[in-house]
Amino acid sequence: SQQVEAGAQLLQVFEAMGSFISEPNFEAHALPHMRMIADEMKARHPEVPLMVFPRGASYSLPALKEAKYDVLTLDDSIERAD
Repeated sequence: SQQVEAGAQLLQVFEAMGSFISEPNFEAHALPHMRMIADEMKARHPEVPLMVFPRGASYSLPALKEAKYDVLTLDDSIERAD
């Protein structure tokens, strides 16, 4: 919220450890927190787009889209044609 109050027009959330945990562990442990972050930021600042970068966890992109992230970023773990 302080970044928005200071003038940020977009917020990015990083999950930098996605490549080090299994998909089931990501879904059980990281994803609920990432949903909570998106819900809270959308409640506080609905006009500010949210970008998410789940490094090494491209399998999570559909779930993160459902979690209300506006921009989904890709890393080298996904084919660009997908």
